[in-house]
Amino acid sequence: MPLPSSGNQIALSQIRNEYGLGSGQIAMSQLYGRGNAPASSGAIQCGGHFHGVSAVTYIHQSTVTTGSVAGNKTNLTYRGYTGGGTGTNVGTVAFGSITTRTISGTGVQVNTVAMRDDNNSGAIPANDVYILQFNNVFTNWTYVIIGSTTLTRASATTPDSKRYEWNQGTMGATNIFGGNGSTRAVKIV
Repeated sequence: MPLPSSGNQIALSQIRNEYGLGSGQIAMSQLYGRGNAPASSGAIQCGGHFHGVSAVTYIHQSTVTTGSVAGNKTNLTYRGYTGGGTGTNVGTVAFGSITTRTISGTGVQVNTVAMRDDNNSGAIPANDVYILQFNNVFTNWTYVIIGSTTLTRASATTPDSKRYEWNQGTMGATNIFGGNGSTRAVKIV
């Protein structure tokens, strides 16, 4: 998981744990080439070089600009992004946008990253869901981070082999997509 963001303190133990540098004392020389630190020499600044960074290699990174569309029943709204079409399971109308759909090195694309708001209030009733859907079967991932919310593949339900859903109500979550025009980072690990 990423280290604390700017404005928060970072302990050397957090950096050590993030990069798997063992236990005990940490030598500053161990930090070269990690995070945003210089590759081999120069001053290392814990905050400047390590705020918000992660040792995790993302298989996909993009930004969603939230859009919305009314669903097929009263008081139902989808928020986030979908390319539309009959294969998305969120209606045929495209909404929102995403900077990059294709997962590098694969033929797989993100078709939908959205939430279903069942009472169109932005509040989270028990049957609202987060949705991640690909154009093809894709299981080579562990979790997705939307904004600051992490959703694990293992905890998702799979209505079909390309679609993953998480029940928002049981997670005690909030609307992670915000209103129309809001942007959220989407990272798949």
